[in-house]
Amino acid sequence: MSPENTKRFDHLSTVTESLRPLATSDIDIPSMRMQLTEAGLNLGITEVERQSFAESQFRNLESGRGIGMMAVLGKEKAEALLVWCSERSKGGPKLKSKGKVSEGSEGRGLRQLSADLIQVVTNTELTQADLEKFCLRTNQRVMKGLLWENRGSKEAKKTVHQAFADVPKPESTFSSVPSGSVTELWSFLTSHN
Repeated sequence: MSPENTKRFDHLSTVTESLRPLATSDIDIPSMRMQLTEAGLNLGITEVERQSFAESQFRNLESGRGIGMMAVLGKEKAEALLVWCSERSKGGPKLKSKGKVSEGSEGRGLRQLSADLIQVVTNTELTQADLEKFCLRTNQRVMKGLLWENRGSKEAKKTVHQAFADVPKPESTFSSVPSGSVTELWSFLTSHN
């Protein structure tokens, strides 16, 4: 594995000079597929399993996007992913709807990002528009997470806004990911356990 692949998505991690949005040119699908296959993931899923990624929700492994995730990751790794997403997002923002906080919503952004990632690598007819959508959604999740984590620092928020100046602001219900977690998610998915 080449060194650049071990730190895939690293430029999305923290508020530094190297912070920049994910671009379609950063996405090397053949290399990503190889790494995931080497880690034991099943990328040869059925059309029905692939279609589950078109759903909007990934709350569990029995419905929505969870069906495709189970097919790709297998039961043990998929269950471990849900736990990891929740633990990695502890103390982060929770979904609020009509003034009520949704319990168990921590980790929602990482769950959705993991499904977005698997959707891109399992797509047998991937288009430029698909890659652009993946990059946009990833950038919005990262930007929103960095702004939340740096809500007390005007200077850091200014850096985030400058780095993501061309990224449209997401809807308020769009879930974020913690800083550094995109690289960590990739490491989790490509690990051999």
